[in-house]
Amino acid sequence: MGVLYLFVRDGKVFIPPSFWKVSWLSAGGSAGVRLSVSRLSACILALWSIGALVFYALEQEYVCEDEGSDCKKKVQLFDAFYFAFITLSTIGYGDIVPSNLYSKLFLVVFAFLGLGLFSTFLDVMGSWRTSLLQHLKTRASFGDLLEAMIVLLVVLGAGTMGLSWIEDLEMVDALYLCVASATTVGYGDLKPLTFQGKVFVIALAMCSISTIGYVTSCVGDLIQPDSDTAIGFGGDETQWSLSMLDRLFGRRGGKQEFSLSASGKMKLFLFSKIFILLLLAVLVIRHFEPHLSYTDSFYWSIMTLTTIGYGDVAPSSKEGKIAQVILCLLGLGLVSVGTGVLGEWRKRWFHPPLPRS
Repeated sequence: MGVLYLFVRDGKVFIPPSFWKVSWLSAGGSAGVRLSVSRLSACILALWSIGALVFYALEQEYVCEDEGSDCKKKVQLFDAFYFAFITLSTIGYGDIVPSNLYSKLFLVVFAFLGLGLFSTFLDVMGSWRTSLLQHLKTRASFGDLLEAMIVLLVVLGAGTMGLSWIEDLEMVDALYLCVASATTVGYGDLKPLTFQGKVFVIALAMCSISTIGYVTSCVGDLIQPDSDTAIGFGGDETQWSLSMLDRLFGRRGGKQEFSLSASGKMKLFLFSKIFILLLLAVLVIRHFEPHLSYTDSFYWSIMTLTTIGYGDVAPSSKEGKIAQVILCLLGLGLVSVGTGVLGEWRKRWFHPPLPRS
């Protein structure tokens, strides 16, 4: 799950130049890119509609209830719109899938063209977070940790209660489905079955994917502070308290110490924490799901923390589902930082810096 941080100025979406290179819509310059929210919404609606209608036209599987009775398409029009949204949001439950070669080829093109623009739209839809916190701050003073907790409680509370009521799920199952949807893990072992449930999941994903991304990034910043980004509980290095792991490794304060890009020791701390997180995840899920082997438990942990979530291995007990919720909230931001570091290494390997003259 990637999170793009945007700014809304004078009713327009502003994409900073550091985030903007070239997209299929246009190329950005040094001043960044500004799109009106209404124009962005119109583009998203057109993209969503075209994707759904083309997918509906390409799907030619029919279902007949009785021999001799009228047959109807297996994928109905609403199902096509639901499928297009679940694809663009990268949730991918797997309850609706392309059934022929042409649908699969279209899906590849549709995903490549639409994911970048749709992630921007989801980030704009998550801007309610900023409005809520600004409103609350006029009434009381609180820090970043409480901000993230408020956002988390609003998203998970509303999502869990809504799914429990609409889909008639137990609270733990509703929470599990809510987190699997909002983090885009989307195992598919639990998914909305009713028309109302699918509509609710679409609305929930619009409002929560970017917001949960913000919360997990904040948690990752708390576990592994980085003065290069400091998007969550950051600020300056004097505000960061070293964790027990950092003290064990002999880490000290200081700007250089807190720069992930400049400090090799920081990278060691980061990947050590990811390893410990994976080890704990394997042991915990193995304890609650004894039918899973250690290999399956490790595989499940990786599929969860990378938000791939195939769904072939998923927790079945209440305790295992709660463990999955905690793992997502604690680990997604941290692993995202780790994959970013690996990406930087790849970039430096293939594009080494030019020697100074």
